[in-house]
Amino acid sequence: MLVQARGPLEPDRANPDNRKVLATQEPVPIIATGLNHRSAGIDLRERAAFAPELLPAALSDLRAQPAVEEGLIVSTCNRTEIYTVGGDPAQLQDWIARQRDLPREAINRHSYVKTDAAAASHALRVACGLDSLVLGEPQILGQMKSAWQLARERGALGPVLERLFQHAFGTAKVVRHATALGAGQVSVASCAARIASEIFGTLAGKDVLILGAGETAALMARYLGDMGEPRLTIANRRLERAQHLARTFDAAACPLEAFPRFLASADVVVGALTTEQPLVTPALLRQAFAGRRRKPVLMLDLGVPRNFDADVARDEDVFLYGVDDLQSRVERGAAQRASAADAAERIVSARTAEFTRWLQGREIDLGLAGLEQQWHGDLADLRERALARLDAGADPRAVLDRLQYNAIRRLLHSPRRHLRGLPEAERAAAVRALARAFAADDNAPDDDTP
Repeated sequence: MLVQARGPLEPDRANPDNRKVLATQEPVPIIATGLNHRSAGIDLRERAAFAPELLPAALSDLRAQPAVEEGLIVSTCNRTEIYTVGGDPAQLQDWIARQRDLPREAINRHSYVKTDAAAASHALRVACGLDSLVLGEPQILGQMKSAWQLARERGALGPVLERLFQHAFGTAKVVRHATALGAGQVSVASCAARIASEIFGTLAGKDVLILGAGETAALMARYLGDMGEPRLTIANRRLERAQHLARTFDAAACPLEAFPRFLASADVVVGALTTEQPLVTPALLRQAFAGRRRKPVLMLDLGVPRNFDADVARDEDVFLYGVDDLQSRVERGAAQRASAADAAERIVSARTAEFTRWLQGREIDLGLAGLEQQWHGDLADLRERALARLDAGADPRAVLDRLQYNAIRRLLHSPRRHLRGLPEAERAAAVRALARAFAADDNAPDDDTP
């Protein structure tokens, strides 16, 4: 699919008049290539992912690749994809392998390539959460927006990818409003965060204690941290891991054995550890609450086995939610999202067709821009000759008649020569197509329109 005209106007050496004609137009494809949770295992995905600090330099290098006119990189824990206008798919896969120091055969085996309309449809599906590990998850939209913003700041975007990603973001908004694809929580962690929101509204100024420093703990720190910037404390067996996570979220860290002293002031306590015995027991809670004024505390038990003894819920100030409680909410939401997927796919299909029509219109405009430039040059030459004859005292009517005659001959010269050179079997159809293209149009601009 042609998205940009290539090549300047060049002299046609076979043209006896040696006038300028349009250079050959080569298709410049939209390309999406990379790997995701469907095509590659977690080990390869982790190795293929770009750390945030590496992305600016990687974008600049991508944009410098042969024939790449625009570029953007989306890199998350579940996908690494590059979108370009121009370039060669095989060379772009080589580029990913070089950038991430991966075997070329691994990228070959586990990556995919989509071009033009398929690439556009893929971008829209990703933005809507239709291509996610968890159907309908909203995080990928924010990650795509971050990738788009960085590419914009680095000057790697052009009109095509800019339009495509704006269209993808708009499509995601339509899908969210028109379907139930975003209904309910998509993970136990997001469900837990939603419950905190329902109880407290905002966590601004609240004290949040997280037990653990693994992936689930990190998700909860991010979700809860987005709800009004609470005071976060992270407790973990390995203090250095707690400190590492705490730096990411501007939180405090402590060794696991020190966590009881934070219970007295905690508004939210999250358990995200693997333990043989519950960490929070009724006895520990009574001790921690001895000097505490009555106020509710939300306890979210995401640990397996349980981090909280079930009897702590007997305290009337404690709201305890375990994995089973949270999972049932997630499953209800998953059923809603699955039933909405077909409607979302139809929206994506219609919006992809809309983008494709824009792209085709752009192709026409770019192609005709070169033709218009050529015609301006041709007619400017005839105009100068006409003006010279007028200055010499020639009859104006005769000058205009000759200008009109010569202009029509000049504009039809190349099409006539091209048609005569076609095989006889093709000529009649080409003549009819040309006649249709130049047929009178009631909506054509007026003579005085610039």
